[in-house]
Amino acid sequence: MSSSLESDPILVSYHDSIVRLSNLKTLDNANWLDDNIITFAFEYVQYESKFTNDVKNLFVLVTPPVVQLLKMSDDLFAEQLLQSIDFLEKKFLILPINNNTHVTVFGGSHWSLLILSIQEKTLYHCDSMSLSNYHTAKEVQQKFQAFFHDDVTLINCRSPQQKNDFDCGLYVIVIVE
Repeated sequence: MSSSLESDPILVSYHDSIVRLSNLKTLDNANWLDDNIITFAFEYVQYESKFTNDVKNLFVLVTPPVVQLLKMSDDLFAEQLLQSIDFLEKKFLILPINNNTHVTVFGGSHWSLLILSIQEKTLYHCDSMSLSNYHTAKEVQQKFQAFFHDDVTLINCRSPQQKNDFDCGLYVIVIVE
């Protein structure tokens, strides 16, 4: 009898990301991208971009599991988590967010992107379905307000709009690229 990990082999291991066969299937037709695909895309942009040297000085890309942990944690843990990211010397912190409200269950049905301008203390929210993830963006805004002990402005950006219910993860990746 094979274990579930054996039946779901690793196809790619790249820096801090792993893509399994089950993750690859989220790229088929009308499926939503999962955390691992978005994490891989972020890692790829971070390490393979033609702007890689500049990227290290400009921004930090935060992976979906870390953003979910930030979103679901209390303010004290969120502060410790943000301190560990070591982003204050950068210009931007880039965070993919989804609307999953459960700590222990994979899920969520929509991705959008938050870009924190550290100097301005402003979060720019890019949502390919208008304001679908606004509530989630507000939750993350509150974590940053607690971290900075100051107001953090949330601005909804004009963003390209998807024409279906499943391309939101692709929009997040393309905006980051």
